[in-house]
Amino acid sequence: ELDERKNAAKEWTKINNRIRTCLRQAAAKCFEQGQINANDYDDFFISVTEKEIVNGILSVPNANQRTLCFLREIDGIYDHLSDSKASRFIDLYYSDDGKPIIDNEAEQLLNRLKCTRIPNALQSNNIYSYKVHWTENGINRHDHIEYISKFNDDFYDAIKQQIDNCVKS
Repeated sequence: ELDERKNAAKEWTKINNRIRTCLRQAAAKCFEQGQINANDYDDFFISVTEKEIVNGILSVPNANQRTLCFLREIDGIYDHLSDSKASRFIDLYYSDDGKPIIDNEAEQLLNRLKCTRIPNALQSNNIYSYKVHWTENGINRHDHIEYISKFNDDFYDAIKQQIDNCVKS
């Protein structure tokens, strides 16, 4: 039963990749021909998470008074794409022989979001970045403990500061 589910998941991944490719090609053609605008075009490429970020951060007035961004980078994950848990943390698709391949479009969009769109919308003191290291056993436990502790402290302090600022205004 487990093998059957794995095979079904692999088959679905192939089908999903083909559907996504077809939709993206059609969206690109429609955009080139002026049949859809840039926002409609983006809907075929950006993730649901990015769309929520765009609507929640990038499109609202006074984002800096109401928004914090916490980013995590996983160093070394590119060296371990075959790890069973890697696909939970990075967008992958699989070749016909089952080899994991990085979804470069998704990576470019994520980098654009993290390195350009968010920093253009938020002040640097509203953006928190963390780095953890991936090993052959997944995320390094020691790094993860430090990351979670630092994240908790930063989150508490930042939320407290925003509440204090809101009360004062």
